[in-house]
Amino acid sequence: VKYDWWPNNSSEFYTCKVTENRIVSREISKFIGEHEAEKSDDDVIAVRFDNCKMTDVPQGIMKIFKNLKILLIYGAEINKLVKEDFEEFTQITQLWFSNSFIEYLPGNLFDHMPLLEMIEFSNCNISYIDPHIFNRLANLKVVKLKNNRNINVIYDSVSGIQDSISLAQLKRKLIQTRVNPPVTYKTYYHIPYKMAADLKCLLNDDSFKDVTID
Repeated sequence: VKYDWWPNNSSEFYTCKVTENRIVSREISKFIGEHEAEKSDDDVIAVRFDNCKMTDVPQGIMKIFKNLKILLIYGAEINKLVKEDFEEFTQITQLWFSNSFIEYLPGNLFDHMPLLEMIEFSNCNISYIDPHIFNRLANLKVVKLKNNRNINVIYDSVSGIQDSISLAQLKRKLIQTRVNPPVTYKTYYHIPYKMAADLKCLLNDDSFKDVTID
């Protein structure tokens, strides 16, 4: 399948497209389908999941498509993302999410994807994005954050659309958005892991308990 990828409609990317499948296992070992003539897995540049029933970002894709640059997930049931979801996608340059329910984006989400140039999280109902999330992405050209709960902006230095803001304005927008991080975000990202482990040890220490019920 060839697909003209937004925003550069003159470009064509050899794409593996998965539509309306139920993906139960998080680890993907193979894709079933036929290649175009003289094409192979090594020619696949993009993978697109459309309206697939899955709750996690699929893993193992890079073992199959070693030259993958683009990942698109549309209409999935994924509601939480962490940086470990993208640990294998170190060479990805475009990441597109749309029509999912993702409450927040943590500041370290893209730590394993330093080459990202284009990002989309539109129609995802996002209420909070860490204001430092884009700081380490030196090649960033496009960020689409349309129609979310508290975020509705576009930064686009490629196609020259009229309602685009600058990257500096985007970062200021995230800082100025008067929305507190959700409790889950504070719990998992703002409390040091060592402190959390120490508190758990303290909870399990019988010397600090007045009564033990067997």
